[in-house]
Amino acid sequence: MIDKIEKLTQKKMKNSIEHFERKLKEIHAGKVSSRLIENIKIKCYGSNIPLIQISNIYIENSSSLIINAFDKTINSLIKKSIVSLNINVSLSMTDNKIRVTFPKITEDRRKELIKLIQKISEKEKIRIRNIRRHSNETIRSLLKNKKINQDEERKSQSSIQKLTELFIKKVDKILNNKENELKIF
Repeated sequence: MIDKIEKLTQKKMKNSIEHFERKLKEIHAGKVSSRLIENIKIKCYGSNIPLIQISNIYIENSSSLIINAFDKTINSLIKKSIVSLNINVSLSMTDNKIRVTFPKITEDRRKELIKLIQKISEKEKIRIRNIRRHSNETIRSLLKNKKINQDEERKSQSSIQKLTELFIKKVDKILNNKENELKIF
């Protein structure tokens, strides 16, 4: 039973790290990536469809992406959806393809982004600590209901604390890498 709790705790913390990494990948750090726009919903064919499902997106250079829609008749819908997001990009059409150009990052914007990712990392650490707290409460209830003894409780809580420290260090490492990436570009 304790093994299940520890494995579930580890799984939840791992999911939290994956969520954190996905959030940071959405932050433009001076180089473009299709991830920045691939999940934008385009209203076409009677529903909202992610851009990645109706087009090819590729990197043209360090500041531009090219969107090549499978159906050229929806180019105007794609442009309209991107413009409505107010994400500070410029759009142009070339050979039935949409060019999305991202502005160069200013020093002030770079500092804002660093503050933003620090805030996101702090929320992730809180999420990990809340996972720990919930697991420890579950273990305490097992002790209270005499399903485990005090030694098992201490050992399990110690194990969960080690997991917490490990995943907090991972958050710090990922944050540090992203900060360095932002400082380089």
